[in-house]
Amino acid sequence: MSAKNLMNARPSQRRKGFTLPELMMAATLSVVVVGGALSTSLMITRSGINISQYEDMESESRRTLEQFGQDVRMAKRIVWHNANSITLTIPTDNSGSPAAIANFTYTYDAAAKTFSRTSTAGTTVLLSGIEECTLMGFQLNGQPTHTSASPDWTIVANSTKQLQLSISSRRSQSSQVNSTQKVISARFILRNKRVAA
Repeated sequence: MSAKNLMNARPSQRRKGFTLPELMMAATLSVVVVGGALSTSLMITRSGINISQYEDMESESRRTLEQFGQDVRMAKRIVWHNANSITLTIPTDNSGSPAAIANFTYTYDAAAKTFSRTSTAGTTVLLSGIEECTLMGFQLNGQPTHTSASPDWTIVANSTKQLQLSISSRRSQSSQVNSTQKVISARFILRNKRVAA
């Protein structure tokens, strides 16, 4: 049997398969589907990291403001060291003796990006990753106690009746997810501190 007859004799035995255009279309669709799945997975992961960072910043900010507010409300005296540091003197009982007071210093360290509380027991970092922190004092009538760049801190301390804390913080992970938060406290009143009206 000749080769020509052999080819004609087996048309039903020819192999069935995909053509080149069909394979290219299937490969293109596969790439689109896998790319979409990976993109969705990456977005969900980034969102999860972002939510986790916001929760951490929120809980740390809440604890910091609660501690700061409690100390400010109980403070009998305030000392301004500079725009980023204050010391609050708090009576530990009603006896009025020097042994019955505690001093707590709140400090914003711009280099370390931390806000900390220092006492005789040591220093506790309350917040980290701070981009900006502002301690503002206000008089009894609500006017700011210091508006110039270099105020007399003794005069500022004497007229301070309210304190407000403003913090901007940022968190980032290795995956380049950045989370930012700005917290502005209410004005806390130094209830035990006497000031002239």
